[in-house]
Amino acid sequence: MNALNAVLAKLTGLVLAPFAALPAQVALIVISVVAGILAAIAFRYTSNQTALKRVADQVRASLLAMRLFKDDLRSVFRAQLGLFKASGLRLVHSLPPLVVLIIPFVLLLMQLAMWYEFRPLAPGEQALIEVEIDPRVWSEYKGLLLVPPDGVDATEPVRDAHKHLVTWRICPQTAPASSDLLALRFEHDGGKVAEKQLVVNTTGGTNELLFVSPRRPGTSFWDRLLYPGEPAFGNDSPVQAISISYGARTNTLFGLRIPWWLTFFVVSILAALALKPVIKVQF
Repeated sequence: MNALNAVLAKLTGLVLAPFAALPAQVALIVISVVAGILAAIAFRYTSNQTALKRVADQVRASLLAMRLFKDDLRSVFRAQLGLFKASGLRLVHSLPPLVVLIIPFVLLLMQLAMWYEFRPLAPGEQALIEVEIDPRVWSEYKGLLLVPPDGVDATEPVRDAHKHLVTWRICPQTAPASSDLLALRFEHDGGKVAEKQLVVNTTGGTNELLFVSPRRPGTSFWDRLLYPGEPAFGNDSPVQAISISYGARTNTLFGLRIPWWLTFFVVSILAALALKPVIKVQF
């Protein structure tokens, strides 16, 4: 999983790189359009198009019957049953392509979340860092030390023996000279135990588009799927996960604050529908 996430992160970064000088939403819209087109093509070749076209004809026939025989209660009821049946069949025939598409779409969305869900810290902004310690070695590693990079202040740690957490409050004082990632180093008995990426914006604003990983995950599959930005900790690591409380990005479209994932789904669906006659696909 670590290797797959690293490859996908690299590819996503390469795709977004040409849009660096443009508003962040431009790249999201372009990716959404391409994803919608590819999804429509995949839908065409992984679904039973003949059956879907037949079901679509049944839906239109049922709707027409409900309009023409609206004064005949029996005919309307029969048309409604036909409409429900056709809708159920459409769903059944759509399942195979949905199963094919769900994996790549989930992986893509998780990668885009690293760019669009969270924003980097601004100079002077505080954040919490939580380190989850393996309960089996809590007594030994509860004294874990945080070594922040230059320009980043950190408070004394707070230790929660019940949840096996060690928490610091950090605050970057200045913007870094470049967009290079800063490294938070965690030590025990003078040796490095773990590292965590820290992202501070370089422009002084709070909405700069950068790759922001809020959590370095542990051994859980879902943890690794939801937070693919950094290598996951192994079973033998005393540290099981590290989280930073980054703020949420503000994503706007035509002056409206719209969640990035909603923009992705709406634009990809519209792109697929717009090119439906060209691709010759029946949904």
